[in-house]
Amino acid sequence: WARIPSFSGAKSFIDWGNTGSNQRWSFQIDNSYNNTLELQGSGTLVGWKGDDNSDIVDITNNAWHHIVLTAPSAGNYNSLKLYIDGIEQTSKTILSGSGTDSFSTGSSIDVSLGARGADSPINILADFDEVGLFNVELSASAVTAIYNNGNPLDLSSNSGNYSSSSNLQLYWKFEEGTGLSVNDETAN
Repeated sequence: WARIPSFSGAKSFIDWGNTGSNQRWSFQIDNSYNNTLELQGSGTLVGWKGDDNSDIVDITNNAWHHIVLTAPSAGNYNSLKLYIDGIEQTSKTILSGSGTDSFSTGSSIDVSLGARGADSPINILADFDEVGLFNVELSASAVTAIYNNGNPLDLSSNSGNYSSSSNLQLYWKFEEGTGLSVNDETAN
């Protein structure tokens, strides 16, 4: 879940994976391309057009949105799927590189929120809640179950069409209340 106010420039709101070639991902929004949601891997940039495409939900409206990006464990950029508020966003464009470029996230996962790269923090782009990272591709029915009509589902317990709790690698619920630290609710 993310709430994104107005902003300027290209801002990353989550980065993950190894820092090696084709294993580091940056999920960002770029207002120089009309609020395009972008996923950048090594040499390849995939975009889901925002203002240019009425099919894409505007997530820069300072409202909470459930955002899920899925991919097979190894594949190519054409196999990526983006869901906003439980609905798959099908208007995907390869902005640079090739959709047939392959990727792999590797076995070591480093995650950064509001940063472009693991060690270069920038201003936080969004408010976050219920951030999860899985080691399997979630199905459309699992994404719909997790969205749960706008009521966050506890990712640590299977429920309905969601049966991937054992594949949860990182789970930040953001329920600490105060402080500058967040707990990972997984054994990882």
